[in-house]
Amino acid sequence: MLKVAYKECANLLYNAIVLIKLKNVKSIKQSQIHLVGMYCGKRQVCDELINWNSTGRELFNFIRAICKPGPIARSFINYKLICIDGSKMVGNAVKYKGISGQVLCKDIDGSFYVKIQDTILKITDYIYDGIIKVGDRLK
Repeated sequence: MLKVAYKECANLLYNAIVLIKLKNVKSIKQSQIHLVGMYCGKRQVCDELINWNSTGRELFNFIRAICKPGPIARSFINYKLICIDGSKMVGNAVKYKGISGQVLCKDIDGSFYVKIQDTILKITDYIYDGIIKVGDRLK
């Protein structure tokens, strides 16, 4: 599915470049697309901090959206910064009440699993100057 999206984006970009080169671009007033338009706020310091009470899909997308070369998602373990650059959704994870942001277990490859609002997220790529332990809480 992701490969299809990349291909569609590449085709869309290519077609736009061709239209620009051929000087065959037609401008469209934004009001024709949407009456109000779309406004985005400027990113600020701390926008990269993870909210562990988000859903699995929201967290996965958040981490993916600001990965390298972006600012990288950040959190804290025992007041020590952890930069998270990659994660994976855990399929068929059992839903249960628990503490969002708690480290559940670790893999021998260094990755670890975190309980979040509606599922479990595997943290696969991170920078942390310390030892992550089962039971640690990311905040």
